[in-house]
Amino acid sequence: MDDVPRVARLRGPRKISPNDLPDLVTFADMGDPSSVIEVDRNDLQASVGANITLSEVTIESTDEPITRGIEHVLPWIPTYFEKNLRLDRSGLTGEQTVANRLSWWDFIQSSELKRNN
Repeated sequence: MDDVPRVARLRGPRKISPNDLPDLVTFADMGDPSSVIEVDRNDLQASVGANITLSEVTIESTDEPITRGIEHVLPWIPTYFEKNLRLDRSGLTGEQTVANRLSWWDFIQSSELKRNN
């Protein structure tokens, strides 16, 4: 946390090594959150298909606003937010699978959603 202010001031793209990437996932069916698949960053072809390679990853801090609207791509997010579900539709306990470890909050900031009360 001590580095956050320093990192926030950095500008310009910075290369990220494959070992420093966050966990990557894809969905067999974008409309079915339980179809989440963990991507092996060392073997993309096994997870996402033949002829897929990762040549370079960069990250850049900008003054641009946060991109909104992921619920249009992942339409199940509002329902999972309302019910506070993990991707396998469970609560906070259950079998430790990628679908159980991930939830709606891994894909969207909660301030974008409002509960129906």
